[in-house]
Amino acid sequence: FPPLLIDLPKPHLQALQMDSADHYKLVSYCNDALDSNQIIYKEYMTYQLYHTITKKSYRTKWLHINYIDQKRGVTIESNAFILESNEEFRRHFKGSWFEDEKIDIDSVDVFQLELVALFQYMIGNRDMHLLGQHNVRLLRMPKPRKAVPIPFDFDFSLFVKPNYAYPGLVDRHSVRRIYLGYQRNQRIMPRVFSRFLDAREELLARISEDEILQPIEREKLYQYLISFYDDLKSNEYQMSYKLK
Repeated sequence: FPPLLIDLPKPHLQALQMDSADHYKLVSYCNDALDSNQIIYKEYMTYQLYHTITKKSYRTKWLHINYIDQKRGVTIESNAFILESNEEFRRHFKGSWFEDEKIDIDSVDVFQLELVALFQYMIGNRDMHLLGQHNVRLLRMPKPRKAVPIPFDFDFSLFVKPNYAYPGLVDRHSVRRIYLGYQRNQRIMPRVFSRFLDAREELLARISEDEILQPIEREKLYQYLISFYDDLKSNEYQMSYKLK
């Protein structure tokens, strides 16, 4: 299914409590497989979990959609979610996006950097490169003038675990988590850990009380997050850093 940008009339946006910006990214199903909607929903949930950790994150809306093929007279019912537009996000935080500028790591907000890295570690995602702005954008904030990383596209994470990324994989725990943060920033990690520990019950409740996930998948996701928190609380555990 092709990637789509959706342009909604302003009255519809107001009804959804959204801004008047154009070009919302529509994240929809990729094929007619039975678990396709579950995969989309898990990625939507990932955005929701990250928004619990920090409000400096994309907002999302879950939708039921009818795709109408007027030429063939066929209607396809499916689910999808729309992602807050980059223009809306920029205006909300009164910032400006880094585009093709060369990024110096020292210009990035250290706390938000490691917050993003630990979240990616939590969901088992390696598909991000900060300075290359791969699956993460950098927003220049007015005060202080530091770049804040804003991650997106979590579908290659072990939390979402689509078949096209992990064919045949049954047990998420068999793949080691890799930390995408910087080892030199260890002084900030107690604050970062604290943010995640404070959100523990809310994150776990978001999964355990969900009514759309299939029960067996809900239990697997719950246990995957539990394993992350067991890592955090272990005095002997050392994260596998990708970067020094």
